[in-house]
Amino acid sequence: MNKEYFIYMNLDGFGRYYYDIANESMNGTPNLNNLIEQGVFFDNLYTGIPSITFPMQSSILSGAYSEVTDNCCQYYDKKHGRLVKCNHSNKGETLGEVLNSLNKPFISIQQFVLNERGCNFDDDKFVYFQPGGNYKVRFKLLKDIINGKKVSSKNKEYIFKDMPEYIFFYADDLDALGHNPPYTSYAPLRVKAITEDARVSSVIGRLKEIDEEIGKVINLLKEKNIYDNTTILITSDHGMIPYKGKSSILKLIKALENIGFENIKVVQDNNKKIWNKDKHKLIEIKENNKYKEKSLTMNEHTSLDMYNFENKYNSQDTAIRETEVIIASTGIQCQLYFIGNINLKEIKNKLSKEEYIEKCLTKEELKERGVSEKFADILVSPKPFMHFNLDLNTNFILNASHDSLNEKCQKVFGVIKGSKIKRGLIYREKSYNIDLIPTACTVLNIPLMRGSKGKVIDDIIL
Repeated sequence: MNKEYFIYMNLDGFGRYYYDIANESMNGTPNLNNLIEQGVFFDNLYTGIPSITFPMQSSILSGAYSEVTDNCCQYYDKKHGRLVKCNHSNKGETLGEVLNSLNKPFISIQQFVLNERGCNFDDDKFVYFQPGGNYKVRFKLLKDIINGKKVSSKNKEYIFKDMPEYIFFYADDLDALGHNPPYTSYAPLRVKAITEDARVSSVIGRLKEIDEEIGKVINLLKEKNIYDNTTILITSDHGMIPYKGKSSILKLIKALENIGFENIKVVQDNNKKIWNKDKHKLIEIKENNKYKEKSLTMNEHTSLDMYNFENKYNSQDTAIRETEVIIASTGIQCQLYFIGNINLKEIKNKLSKEEYIEKCLTKEELKERGVSEKFADILVSPKPFMHFNLDLNTNFILNASHDSLNEKCQKVFGVIKGSKIKRGLIYREKSYNIDLIPTACTVLNIPLMRGSKGKVIDDIIL
């Protein structure tokens, strides 16, 4: 019986629209396209909420979103009155831990979710490599491992005479360039794009280079006569959407005021700021509980009065007037919390009418998507190019990020090919990236991760 192999590649920031644009007029990604022809393309694949790197990377490899992993990036702890950052926590079980428990050796190239969660630096069987650098560095390491060349993980050297049966690979070039920073070591000669077309073009250029490297890996597998026995899964954690101009956070505060809320606070990194409805300023709460008037990140020559706020306290609802509202932002979208008895659906409907807001989801709607109930009472996502950044002083020229409910962030690339996978199938049913690893586990006859919620997509399995 031939040995079966598995290669999982996660290309951070690989929004589906990048692939579509790259292949609009020509075969822009021939090697990805060959995999699609030989396997299954997920035509309607989505990520979870919030679409932020570590929560989603851990969700994919645990087969569940934050209702299981408990990592929703950040949340406001109502009991203790503070903003909690989830960092790299994951209460779910990873596929790496499953493989480790079965004594099935594997390697991870920069797939940080598995570091100390199934593999480690310098381990004999379950090896974590962190070469850093851009895609070239990481693909070189992968090719050296397949070729049986000497490689190192921190203080230990390895020669894999046979390719490891399970390989996890992570590259974040598409994310790094997609954010459109002034400088990135991933492409030191690149200049910051000033138009959306230029930003996208930069990402697609790198996507094509990555596609070439994927082709080289495929050729190596064929040379080793193991390509037909190798299941290859490629997907992503999120896409990317541009934003520019000044923050809409003050417009949101105004909208909440007009609904009738009088007690509005903004939290960032455990600094709490109270909105003063009379002076239209954010009053920072210092550690000694004394108030200090401060326009958040505004210089002394900038006035918030230019927004022409009108204090319309039309609501006769005592519950609304007495409710404390907490706003937390992750850059583009923001989380709202209400300390009081509030009809969330009613508030959502009112906010959804604001011209700068694209979509709102209530706590119940978020729970239906597998999101931890502590993540937000209402999640507010703005329209393209709008944002709720707490840097009020900056008029952004063109940046991009992925914490958004917009389709460009939510819809991601996904393909799988293998000896037990149907060939040339376009899978059009809506699916999620947490479905992919449980499906691969079923194909590879590996037990699912404890607490896995992802669906096994039986329709693509032979």
